[in-house]
Amino acid sequence: MSFLAILYLYSPMIAELDSLVSITVQLAGRVYPLTIKVGQEAVVRSIAKELNEKVAQYQMQFPGKDKMDCLIMATLSWAADFATKTQAEALQNNDSESSLYAEMEDAKLALAEQTTDWQNRLGYLHTLLDCALQH
Repeated sequence: MSFLAILYLYSPMIAELDSLVSITVQLAGRVYPLTIKVGQEAVVRSIAKELNEKVAQYQMQFPGKDKMDCLIMATLSWAADFATKTQAEALQNNDSESSLYAEMEDAKLALAEQTTDWQNRLGYLHTLLDCALQH
């Protein structure tokens, strides 16, 4: 296989590697190396900050708990909050879509009524023209 063929086959993977960046984040006092997509660093660091704040809250609330236990509780709490927020947004989007669909259906009905009205008027005019042409 030629070099160009190999390059062509692996170019999507190479492009994906180019769009990744390595960072380190600290969670509950431990450093974790991560490889993330370019542009996600601010989001990842924000999440790490939120988790560390929750860990600190849990450590004060449960003084005998290990930091890793607090990190797990913080992570579960954050994930539950995220899932709830995501579900609420999905329901809101669904409601918006349902409302838009209802408006479209109303518009279709109104258009159908107007079309029927114009067809009736045209039929009446056609009848009048026929009568006028016969006399």
